[in-house]
Amino acid sequence: MSPALEDGEFIISRRFARVKRGDVVIFRHGGNLLIKRVAATAGERVEITSEGVFTIDGKAVKEPYAHGKMEEISVKVPEKSYFLMGDNRVVSVDSRSDKIGCVHKSRIYSKAILRIYPFSKAGFIE
Repeated sequence: MSPALEDGEFIISRRFARVKRGDVVIFRHGGNLLIKRVAATAGERVEITSEGVFTIDGKAVKEPYAHGKMEEISVKVPEKSYFLMGDNRVVSVDSRSDKIGCVHKSRIYSKAILRIYPFSKAGFIE
């Protein structure tokens, strides 16, 4: 999730929080907890063009936290599911991968709210 979050940082998360596009969530995958950002919600059409432009329902989305070129994709997010992506798009294994795909809301464990360590970076997670 670099640059939003780095290895070794401590965060506080909230279970049963309302999840929306742009939120950072923790979810279950294969016995592990992973952390990614909600890129799209149920019923939305996600497309990444050959130029790497990320769109939702045909509208380009600006993501100041994201970096790295993405490969082409087109998918409609199923009901009660989310399309999740890491901020470092070049190396992130996320909903663009067949290994993870769209994540059903029952697999969402919590929403990341606050970074508490390192103290110099403490604050709300955006």
